[in-house]
Amino acid sequence: MKIYPSEPLNILHTIGLNEMYPIVRCQIDLTQPLDGVRLQKAVQLVGQVAPQIFGRYELQQNTFVVEEAKTAPIIQSLAANQQPDTVPLNFMQGPQLRLYLQTQQSGQLLTLIMSHILSDGAGFKQLLYLLVDCYNRGTTAIEGKQNDQSIAPVQALIDRRQSVTQKITDHPQQPLFLPQLAAHDAQIYRVARVHFSVSETEQLHAAARVSGVTLNDLFMAAFGQIIQQYSGVTDLTLACPTDMRQFFTTAEQATLRIANLTARYNLILPDTLELSLAQLIQLVHQQMQTLKEQQQFLDSVTDLLARAQTDSVAELQQIAEINYHVRPIAYTNFGVIDAAKIQFTGTTINDFVLTGSFRRAPMFQVATSTFDDQLTFAFNMIGNELEYRFGMMILQQMQQNLLLWGGNK
Repeated sequence: MKIYPSEPLNILHTIGLNEMYPIVRCQIDLTQPLDGVRLQKAVQLVGQVAPQIFGRYELQQNTFVVEEAKTAPIIQSLAANQQPDTVPLNFMQGPQLRLYLQTQQSGQLLTLIMSHILSDGAGFKQLLYLLVDCYNRGTTAIEGKQNDQSIAPVQALIDRRQSVTQKITDHPQQPLFLPQLAAHDAQIYRVARVHFSVSETEQLHAAARVSGVTLNDLFMAAFGQIIQQYSGVTDLTLACPTDMRQFFTTAEQATLRIANLTARYNLILPDTLELSLAQLIQLVHQQMQTLKEQQQFLDSVTDLLARAQTDSVAELQQIAEINYHVRPIAYTNFGVIDAAKIQFTGTTINDFVLTGSFRRAPMFQVATSTFDDQLTFAFNMIGNELEYRFGMMILQQMQQNLLLWGGNK
């Protein structure tokens, strides 16, 4: 048995387990099946760099425990029509990574589910790149590789930060919400997405440049506006996750970091219910610029790190709840997935979808990402058919509104 100590940021996603289970989920539709033996060897190689993937998570000690003789299989083959997300998943008892293979008429569906306790979306992308590299090149891919989970760079950011007079609350007075729809049939696991074409994606890029805003500003404004209109609240409040790795030194950014290094900005825009999308985009951009200048995202982790050496895990969970709680309406941006780094030898990718945890409707999260020059909006839902259609309508409306806005630039 081997025990791997964790960092305080691993505790962040152990709160709200009764509302959602903390995962990062990736679905890849392949034209040809992967070589099973080769894939198994690739997983073992990744485990040499990040052995925590084989372990269970011990909350009270905040550690990952790997028991060689009892390690559950990470790779499983499922029937074509089986929903991978119905397979029992317990990070407190089993491995932190699961791969599911399903033969399809189009080839093979590969679903990867990683513990959000172990790592975040950016860390998952690093793990995925490493897995594919190990599949393609074998042992050579891990030569000189070490996984660094240290929070020292985060603490350095906190120490260098200029004091901010007012801390923005993570618990807004007017949280966004969606209506509870009548339940006429069973709530089941659903994964949904809308894809932009390459030309539509470039159109948005060009319009954002002309307007002096970021794509993230566009996505938050479009999503927030639709949810705000359904909820009817006067203020727009959203949490915007950000990868803290981008603020590390160049040398620190070059290090493999399969870890939880995501914090969140808290956006609060009062009296925005009647604004046009163009007006809202500018307000979102202006406030995000201010929050970035203040490094406001550090508010979500500073207290946790300050008390990590003195407080119990239960007390640290309470601190996380205050500064990083599970919101009914959530937004995440996985950024760009480097398509060149996930080309498995012998097969090509038909479709790629990256999402977060499953939320039970009317909770809702939109996940944005760009793969192979195509933007995708997606969600995971536990919901009935009506709730699923409602979620799809939100994605389609976001897409339509943004393309209309971009076409006018």
